Amino acid sequence: MLTKYLADWAELPITELKRSTCRARHEQLTKDHGKYPANRSMAALRSAYDFALRVVDDPDSLPANPTAAVTRHKERISDKVILPEDLPGWLAKVVALNNPIRRCMHQLGLFSGLRPGTLVSLRRD
Repeated sequence: MLTKYLADWAELPITELKRSTCRARHEQLTKDHGKYPANRSMAALRSAYDFALRVVDDPDSLPANPTAAVTRHKERISDKVILPEDLPGWLAKVVALNNPIRRCMHQLGLFSGLRPGTLVSLRRD
């Protein structure tokens, strides 16, 4: 998330991150990419900043984490289950997908039992 959505901040000194800047970036990411990437980007930045606060020699040299000022969007957790009698219809929709990678990902998930987070993090070596 940091390298994809916050790459332009990579060379920015950590002390220059402001609360208003983080709020504005969160709003912009929401508008351009959606709620989930915006939330995840700020969560990743929060983790990186918290790590910097833990390892810095002089903790007073860094202000409080500026991502604390970001109001994250509520995220809906999916608890949907595909029942065995619904599988033929679901599989027909999957086969009709235009994106072959997405199509294979869904089929692999069905046949392997991998969790969605694991599926999307797989890399082809």
